Amino acid sequence: MGSPHGGRSNSDLQWMTEYVERVISDKVIAGRKTDQLLVIAARTDENREENGDKFVNVEDDDDEDATFSTFTLDKLRKVQSQLEPSTTDEGDLLVTMEKAIDAITGYTGTKKYKKNLVVLSNFTYRSNLPEDQEQQKVKELADTLIDNNIVLKVYGADFPDEEQAMDWPSDVDCINERKHNYELFKAMADRLNSSGTIQSRPDEDRAIFKTYDLVYTSLSIPSVRTVKPMRKYQGTLSFGDRRTISTHRAFDIPIEGFACTKKAVTPRAKKIVLEPDGTKRDVKDNRDYYVEGSEDPIDKADLVKGYLYGSEIVPFTEHDELVFKAPLDIEEDPGLQILGFVRNPPHWFEMSETDLIVAPSGNLSAAMALSSLSFAMSDSETCAIARFLKKKGDMVKVVLLSPFFDAGGIDCLAMCELPFAEDIRDYKFPSLLHPKTVTGKDVDPDSKQGKELIPTAEMDQVMGEYVDKMDLMNVYNSEKGESEEYFVLEESYNPTIHNINHAIRMCAINDDTDTLPDPVPAVTRFQRPPMAVTDDASKTFIKLEEVLGIKRVLTARELNEIRKQQTQEKRVKQDLDVDAILNKTEKDVQVKNEPQREESIEQKTKSEPVERPVTVEDFGIDEVTQVTEDNAIPDFKNMVQQGKVETACQQMSSVIKQLIEDNSAGDDRIIELVGTLREVCKDHGMDEWYANVYEDMTEDAPKRLIKKLNQLEDE
Repeated sequence: MGSPHGGRSNSDLQWMTEYVERVISDKVIAGRKTDQLLVIAARTDENREENGDKFVNVEDDDDEDATFSTFTLDKLRKVQSQLEPSTTDEGDLLVTMEKAIDAITGYTGTKKYKKNLVVLSNFTYRSNLPEDQEQQKVKELADTLIDNNIVLKVYGADFPDEEQAMDWPSDVDCINERKHNYELFKAMADRLNSSGTIQSRPDEDRAIFKTYDLVYTSLSIPSVRTVKPMRKYQGTLSFGDRRTISTHRAFDIPIEGFACTKKAVTPRAKKIVLEPDGTKRDVKDNRDYYVEGSEDPIDKADLVKGYLYGSEIVPFTEHDELVFKAPLDIEEDPGLQILGFVRNPPHWFEMSETDLIVAPSGNLSAAMALSSLSFAMSDSETCAIARFLKKKGDMVKVVLLSPFFDAGGIDCLAMCELPFAEDIRDYKFPSLLHPKTVTGKDVDPDSKQGKELIPTAEMDQVMGEYVDKMDLMNVYNSEKGESEEYFVLEESYNPTIHNINHAIRMCAINDDTDTLPDPVPAVTRFQRPPMAVTDDASKTFIKLEEVLGIKRVLTARELNEIRKQQTQEKRVKQDLDVDAILNKTEKDVQVKNEPQREESIEQKTKSEPVERPVTVEDFGIDEVTQVTEDNAIPDFKNMVQQGKVETACQQMSSVIKQLIEDNSAGDDRIIELVGTLREVCKDHGMDEWYANVYEDMTEDAPKRLIKKLNQLEDE
């Protein structure tokens, strides 16, 4: 056990100890007092008891004081320190198993415990018993396990597995001893399973015999807590008005309610105090109530609930609150009363916590009536609307009852709570297929705005192909060599719950809270689509990018850098005096990107300066000839600086009018554009022209925008 095998870097003991730590840590986290454990090590250097009554090193059967108890974190750490490779070859695993069985039967007695015996070993040894005695010992142990209803779990390191097509590794030691022990314990497991199942555990085998490789792989899969069915409600399902039952106009069916889906609770941290000596102490909250202006605390029994009515407080007693919860009839009997049936309710109404309504156990008439109701609702494709009052004084709920058929042959109803009118958020969002302007007009599909908002037939076709390619119901699994459903509900684990539990477990076992472990791979499985699907849809996605014009979304850091660069360029353009540049000659200007050349004295005397106006191209600035919608203000100012004032003003007014008609810009941007145009017209003596154009620009503007523009004109 102290040597590594199978290409692993850890020894077999370290590798298999991870299972022991995981099982014990799960029991510690669960905190159940009935979870009793005992760890026994075989073939140890010393035949003595370690760690009191929790960890026992057993070589033969000399130790008689081993017993079970609830594990704690301190005991787990002691076990970790005691599990070390030994140097002896003496001892027998079969004798140790007999010792463990005696400890189980001695502790449980006749109590109804779920008893398990787990054997972990690489089986590289050979028993000291002769072969005939060894076979007899195996039969005796199997009979003892059967008589005491103990489940045997044997996990062997590097054992072959026919179902997984796993054979003996090529680097295993003591292959003959391993094969002998493999056949020996497999015969014991077969003998146990051939005797039938345990009456209290009919879904489990008496023996589990498998390779530890599969068990170790399963450690990375989160374990979902199994919850026993607990009855939430017991009452009647009524048809018609209950007050008319005596006149045979209504009847009741006895029912029981059990939880079907319920949100799992996330582990909650406690507030503690760390003492200087490392002791951890719990903290308790204590709250006192005071009246304004008084320092004496108020007794909690004197407190009464009050509700604000404007600035006044209206007090209500506990009896008054019952009127709120059951305003129609405070003394109404609890129950589930069907109000009627509906077809095709909105699917988002069925997304609350769900309960299953079943007939009481042993009540055949109620089961038959409920089954008939389920089949009738299924055939007519209807659901029932019912009024539900769990107990007196509770809030009345309106629920939806849907037929539910379980694979085990149970015919029942699924009950989910329906929202009231106050619970619905009826938001109105603009249509994607039929967009409208602010004034309520339909956007013209042939206009620029319509081409940007309304999808074309080609877009719909490519998007449909992409959706088909990203189907998760038929994903190829390279390990199994076949396609299967990728998103299985039973494998969609809550990442918050399991990541917190995993971090707590690892930090507690390793006594290290500074470094958090990596998340469990099974939890991060649905963080991104499977590679098989994305690879298959890559070509369709490229085509989708081209059709829809999809661009990569820049990060916040990249956006900030672009904004800084644009701000600097804008300042350079604003500080540039174009009029001064146009009056200079070529010899006063060094053209951008042209390297300086040293001229000889003869060349300087021969060359004659040629005077010509210098354009903005000499400075790397393109001449602006059009005011565009995307860059309206910079283009407008550049054209004004180039002396094209009238042309720039006409184009600017056309851009503003088009933006208002298409409703493709916000009010703030329209006001900014109009303000810029107004200032330029005022500086160049075009006030009369601006007044005429202003009325034409704002002809189709909504009232709210005209009001804002008029405020701008009044300033």
